[in-house]
Amino acid sequence: MFLKYALDLRKSIEKYRRDLYELAKSKGIYDPEVKKIVKELDGKIMELKEVLSEIPR
Repeated sequence: MFLKYALDLRKSIEKYRRDLYELAKSKGIYDPEVKKIVKELDGKIMELKEVLSEIPR
């Protein structure tokens, strides 16, 4: 279960990164929409870190 969730998060993060790149390229890095996606991406990355820290080694 952890692995599937972690993989889904990873896919989501990659999509956010692609979207962020395209949006920043077209609107600039200071656009409010770009800043919103950056915050969402940060949240997803922190969530993935938390999930990965719970996986037994």
